Amino acid sequence: MSLSLALNSAYSGLKASQTQYGILSRNIENVQVSHYVRKNAVISSRIVAGHNLGLQVDVTRDVDEKLIRDVRISAGENSALSMKADYMKTWSLKIGQPQDESSVSSVLNSFKIALQTLEGSPGSQVDQLNVVRAAEKLATQINSLNNEAQRMVGDADNQIKARVDVINADLKRLEALNKAIAGSGSNVAAVGDLMDERDMIADRISSEIGITTYLRDNGEMVVLTRGGATLLDGSAVTLDFTSRGDLRTSDGTLLTPKEGNPSGIKSGALAGLFDVRDNVMPEFMKQLDDLASGIIRQFEAADSSLAPGQAGLFTDSGNAYNEANNVGLAGRIKVNSAVIPSQGGDVWRISAGIGATAPLPNADATQVSAFVSAFSTTMTFGSSEKLPNSSKLEDFAVSLVSAQQYERTSTDSSLRISKISLSTLQETRMNRDGVNVDDELMKVQTVQQSYQASAAVLKSVQDMLDQLLSIA
Repeated sequence: MSLSLALNSAYSGLKASQTQYGILSRNIENVQVSHYVRKNAVISSRIVAGHNLGLQVDVTRDVDEKLIRDVRISAGENSALSMKADYMKTWSLKIGQPQDESSVSSVLNSFKIALQTLEGSPGSQVDQLNVVRAAEKLATQINSLNNEAQRMVGDADNQIKARVDVINADLKRLEALNKAIAGSGSNVAAVGDLMDERDMIADRISSEIGITTYLRDNGEMVVLTRGGATLLDGSAVTLDFTSRGDLRTSDGTLLTPKEGNPSGIKSGALAGLFDVRDNVMPEFMKQLDDLASGIIRQFEAADSSLAPGQAGLFTDSGNAYNEANNVGLAGRIKVNSAVIPSQGGDVWRISAGIGATAPLPNADATQVSAFVSAFSTTMTFGSSEKLPNSSKLEDFAVSLVSAQQYERTSTDSSLRISKISLSTLQETRMNRDGVNVDDELMKVQTVQQSYQASAAVLKSVQDMLDQLLSIA
């Protein structure tokens, strides 16, 4: 080998070692940085016109796109469950357990006990007032649950809007990153960080709406919902959402998850929020409406003093029950003002009947006994698939609380399984694409040895040249 070739070889070796060392150092420096993908230095001979001009270093960013897609799908499913679980946790604290004193089933039972106490002393004004107060507490509890359910629906709707705005901004950023990456010819050394950022944003979007992605030959990323709707292909679409309305793309594709809509989003936080807004809480409110309906109907039927069309002990905002107005009844159930002293009513009507014109003799418990019997009478309710269609009042209330609590426990159970699956996939992705400091340090030692070898060659060439010059 000529001295000039040896010199060129050693010099290119030094440059290659410096480049490798820089890449390894940067990997180690970013070991704690989220979404940083390990960069690899690939050394090859630089051949030009058949001549070996030394070594060159190419930077690669090796990722498993299928694994990444699996992580994103799992993340979307986990986010949907996590979002729903958060709302269910809030609701479970409000609805309570059947045995809790504050649960609607327990409050209903307390009202029954107050009536049973009055049955033994139907002329006692104290016991009559206690019944009125227990009835008011029952109506107020149902009102409160309905109001909380409506609040949660509104909160979910507001969250959808806020998250859609973030997704739109992320899609525009992905569009800009795509252009920068494609324009570079996919030179990883120049755009490796941009690719990392693009993956990070795609991961974030997948947690919000549930997506699948693939790369074109020029390095551009295409983003689709799991239902097949295009979110990014060259240009980013804009998601349009109106309060209490539907989610659509700017080209009109309906993304709201609905039965029979193949393009509806299937996972992500938005899917969980739509489920809470459109399915879970409306079903809970319907069940509360059915309970309120049962209470109003049962105490109308048990009151022999009422004229046709006259409101009973429990009313629909002061009116008698009307089947056509069942929706929202849980928010309107009230105790008849005819028994509330502060509203000009008379507590004796609890013992005589709401439509009575005068108190009954103190020992007459006929009407109170009829009210007590209302609790042991089986009646029909609404058509909820999760609650009995025929039941006693107390049994229906217990079933309501239990069914709604079961929704929470079922969601929590699914979430735990989903978290395990997601954690396993994320760990696999991290082990494959992330930085292992021990491995990088071993590579650094190898690069240092290579650098020292190239430096030794240079020193040898220098010594030879010095000897030649001394001879001359």
